Amino acid sequence: MNIIIMKNLFRSVLLASVITLTGVGCLKDEGFEDQKYGTQIQEVKGVAFNQAAVSPVVLGITSQTTSQTVDGPVITLEQEGTAATDVTVNIQVNNTLVTDLKYTPLPPSVYTISTLTPVIPLGQKSTLIKITIPNSSTLDPTKTYGVGLTITSVSSGYTIAANSKDVVIAFTVKNKYDGKYRVTGTFVDLTNATFTSALPNDVELRTEGPNSVVVYRLINGAYSPGYLFLAAGAGTFYGSFGVRFIFDNNDNLIRVENFYGQPSPNNRFAFIDPTGSAEGKNKFFTADHSIKAKYTLNQPTEATVRSRFDELYTYLGPR
Repeated sequence: MNIIIMKNLFRSVLLASVITLTGVGCLKDEGFEDQKYGTQIQEVKGVAFNQAAVSPVVLGITSQTTSQTVDGPVITLEQEGTAATDVTVNIQVNNTLVTDLKYTPLPPSVYTISTLTPVIPLGQKSTLIKITIPNSSTLDPTKTYGVGLTITSVSSGYTIAANSKDVVIAFTVKNKYDGKYRVTGTFVDLTNATFTSALPNDVELRTEGPNSVVVYRLINGAYSPGYLFLAAGAGTFYGSFGVRFIFDNNDNLIRVENFYGQPSPNNRFAFIDPTGSAEGKNKFFTADHSIKAKYTLNQPTEATVRSRFDELYTYLGPR
């Protein structure tokens, strides 16, 4: 008798559960079904861009006339185990993704993609496409470029992971002078003998144009254009004074300017010191990627030299 009662009770609970679940099933959660959020438990075999979640993927390339090849996106199988057969993935360029980010689409004439039909081989979980730029010297270093890619179809038996089908590979263009450097040399302020050199210190030379860089120093915890020195032994810096180096096509340093204006609001100029050129300085040396720069801070007029700088920039590596 107790067994029969328990069976009837179980049937009642099961029926109630079915009714409840049927009612909930009428309320379609499109965000969940579109894989925009929530844990997706599914038996389908998906194909995705591995870096979609961190798109745009920003890469730094050097402005040069010789070819550069960079790794593009990785295409992966979103499943347990490896591919049971070759999986062909069809991709198309989609630069709407680029313009949505306010980037500039990389002109089709300046790059090639290794393939738009990559194959994840039998027994593998992923494959990679590459992007080659034969001549990046034609690109504007002040812009961020991008290539947008969308997975449009995959081999039979596989599906596209809807929330991982788009990716943007973005490019910032660095000229050859760009990088991290250690600065040594001399500094003298002709107006105040207590102002002495704080060298050596490490700086970043950041691309501003095809042949120009701005010197960034760590000042008050952040990198900014400026010049550090010691005032009676205590660290300080010149306000509204930082330098821009401009080179010619033969790597000669032909101009030095104050980043904050010529003159800045407090009447500070920066000028190349021509005696450096006569001494074999004021030049970028390709052999060791170093720079020798000799320049002045002039204040309050163009003709009044206040400070002299004679510096060696030793290359530490890319930034």
